[in-house]
Amino acid sequence: MTSEEQIRIALTAIQYVLSRTQTDPDLGYYLGRGSEAFRLLCVAEAALTGEGHPREVEDRRARDLQPEYRRRRPRVILLEERVQELEDRLAGEAP
Repeated sequence: MTSEEQIRIALTAIQYVLSRTQTDPDLGYYLGRGSEAFRLLCVAEAALTGEGHPREVEDRRARDLQPEYRRRRPRVILLEERVQELEDRLAGEAP
């Protein structure tokens, strides 16, 4: 395998993960903007494609591209809210 093929394979993997962070809210929650993984993936994409500064790649890749018909918030956020509601209800029932 040539180094050019290795670079192509690595770039494909990097772009796949970055694309998924834009369309999968659960993956985006853990690997999206603000995470070190996201920053490193954007730096790698910028370096391998030559398409601008890593900050520009971060701005582009941070956009939420979930289709409107299935747009939702990350499940972990929904579960945290539900747990808080249940805790509040239990606290209200305590003597």
